[in-house]
This record gives sequence, C-alpha cells and structure tokens, in this order.
Amino acid sequence: MKILPVISTKGGEGKSTQAANLCGFLADAGLKTLLIDGDFGQPTASSIYQLTYEAPCGLYELLMQTVDLSDASKIISHSFIPNLDVIISNDPQAHLLTAMLHAPDGRLRMRMRNILQHPLFKQYDAIIIDSQGARSVMLELIVLAATDSTIGIVKPVLPDIREFLRGSIAMFEQLRSLSSYGIKLAISLANLRTGLKHRRVVRVIRRCKLLRLKIRLTMYRFVQIINEKRHYQGNN
Repeated sequence: MKILPVISTKGGEGKSTQAANLCGFLADAGLKTLLIDGDFGQPTASSIYQLTYEAPCGLYELLMQTVDLSDASKIISHSFIPNLDVIISNDPQAHLLTAMLHAPDGRLRMRMRNILQHPLFKQYDAIIIDSQGARSVMLELIVLAATDSTIGIVKPVLPDIREFLRGSIAMFEQLRSLSSYGIKLAISLANLRTGLKHRRVVRVIRRCKLLRLKIRLTMYRFVQIINEKRHYQGNN
C-alpha cells in the first residue's frame, strides 16, 4: 500500500484536479485506489467523480475516530469508476483544525498516519490524499501520512515557485525533526530532478508544456535556487 499526499501551500495550483486525475489513472490501470479529500475548505475532490454510494461519514469522523472502521460502508464511498473509492470531506466549519491541534497525537501530526494503518485500508494499492492550499496542522498531518513521498503541485511561473520554496519546502525542513520516528520526508514534483539536502529528491510537476522560452527560463531559475540552496534563506 502506498500513501501519496498531493499538496501545495498556495491555493489555485490544481491539487484537487491532479489528485483526482491520478486516482482515475491508477484505477483504470487496475489498482484499487482510495481518494481521501483532506481539503475541508474547498472539498473539490469529493465532487469530481460521481458517487454510486455515499457513506454517511467522511473525513471528520475518520480523524475524530468516531466511526467504526470495521464497517467499511460507514466511511467508504464508491465512485462510478471501478477500483476507485472516496472518503469525502465533511468539515465545512473547520472544526478539525482545532481538534487536531489539541489531540495528544495531533501535536506530533501522526493521527492520519496511525489511522491509515487500520486493516480496512490494507485492501488498497494506493491511497491519494488531497489537501488544502494553506499551511496548517491539517496539511502537516496529511504530509506525515505518506509512505514514501509527497507530490507537490506548482505552476512553472516564478511567483508560484517562490511561494513553493517559502511554504512547502520550508514546511518540510521544519518537519524534518520527526524523522527520528521513522518518517521518510520527501517531496516529489515530476520530470525535473535536482539534488537536495538530506537526500531529498525534487521532481517538478509541470502543468504547462515546457516548450515556451518563458517557462523554460522559469524552471531553470527554480533549479538554480534549489541547487544553490538559497531556499534556506527564506526570502527568494
């Protein structure tokens, strides 16, 4: 089972679309896939695919641990795509933010990680977790649930790349102290590889075709910032 969060600390980057597309591709390839909509502010991923069955519970009950996970029908919704299930987001008032901040295992941001070890989730080949486009305890909790790496979404334009460095990369640096708990922290952004400190690998998901000179120059600038380690300065 692979758990793969899809994140960005900036809204409007296309996280929900990318997460849903990835789930669709995996399901079409025959992999049993679960999409967890962790964006309580704008739960787009919950509504991208038509549901043939909507469970009475969702993200809120999952993280508050008030649902019986031995009964999959209470928490797992089914999409019209074979092999693709969904856990919907159902916390419009954002009560989870406060609850997770003060939960005993919430302080270490481990609750999602711990919950997904339940036998219910072992049936899935891949679990993709969408997230909110803002730095919060919920985003950290989702990132730390990853089994190997996290997909970061960033548009190939310089302002978005700068925000990615200030937000997503800075968050990973701060969470690095939790590696003593056996947590692997890696952020993946497709098609571009650059060496990063602590053996992290960065691959950049380019939502636009890298044929235009402007986009090529932007991505070149991004690689320079990473390779020169100027993202640690926090002002690029």
